[in-house]
Amino acid sequence: MNENMLLRRILAALLLGIAIVSAAQAQRYVVFSVTGKVSLSEKGRSVSLTPRRTLTASDRINIGKESCVVLLEEKASKMHSFTTPGQASISQLVERTGTQTKQLSKQYMGYLTKRLFSPSSQKLTHPDTYMQAMATSYRSTSSDSLLLNTLCRMIPEGKAVTRAEEWITDGRLPVVSGMDVSFDLVDCTTGKVVGNDVGIETSCYVRVHNKTEEMLYVNVLNLDAGGGKYLVLPVDEASLCAHLIVPAKSTVSFNAEPFIFSGEADEETFLLVATKEPLDFSILMSPIASDGKGKTLPVGLYRNIYNVTE
Repeated sequence: MNENMLLRRILAALLLGIAIVSAAQAQRYVVFSVTGKVSLSEKGRSVSLTPRRTLTASDRINIGKESCVVLLEEKASKMHSFTTPGQASISQLVERTGTQTKQLSKQYMGYLTKRLFSPSSQKLTHPDTYMQAMATSYRSTSSDSLLLNTLCRMIPEGKAVTRAEEWITDGRLPVVSGMDVSFDLVDCTTGKVVGNDVGIETSCYVRVHNKTEEMLYVNVLNLDAGGGKYLVLPVDEASLCAHLIVPAKSTVSFNAEPFIFSGEADEETFLLVATKEPLDFSILMSPIASDGKGKTLPVGLYRNIYNVTE
């Protein structure tokens, strides 16, 4: 009798274990974005992790320094972002994410997954002065225009500035941020942070620091002395901004998007723009103007001005 009871308990434990493992295996995660070096352990070898790949809870990934991977858990309508360097299973990472898990509505989750697998999400461009902004975001174009309105409202009062671009490039005028964010430019050759003086033909990439408690979407606007504009990080036609995510309390290096200081010796201004929601950052290529009325949105800003020398 005791032996039968023991066997039943062992069998029940085995069945429970099988059920737990099966449930874990059935839990699916879609790779939303990868920034930096993130690899997947697959059949005894390491392969680069790429967007749109499906993972299970038992899959193991290795995250490099200052790198980031964002996963969509469609069934639970959650977005998970991971930046902690090292190797771990997806289930282990999810258990310790804390503030780096964002609950989404089912409607928005459906929108993200649909757009993620659309051809437009794979078309990345670096808008410059000669490209028109195309606001095609889920929130509607008015949400994107709020960014311009917010920037105009932040111009210091009483200053003889006719355009927001003049305020941004004038180092004597303060840029006040609504979020604790900052960035460095890192020399691709030396791996060191670039100082205020930088030589022509220096190749750099952007490293963003997010000290807030929230996941942010970022881009960096470059303005030269001649009035030209350039977005350092590319935008996607679907306006998902998946590749522009910087998780809470983390640092992410965008070393896959290097750029070169070229042209003539002069001043170059770089403005980090951070928002809580994805939007079409290419709208910054349009003149930054508004009627001074209407709604605004929370924006994080950080400016660096560099003297480009020969």
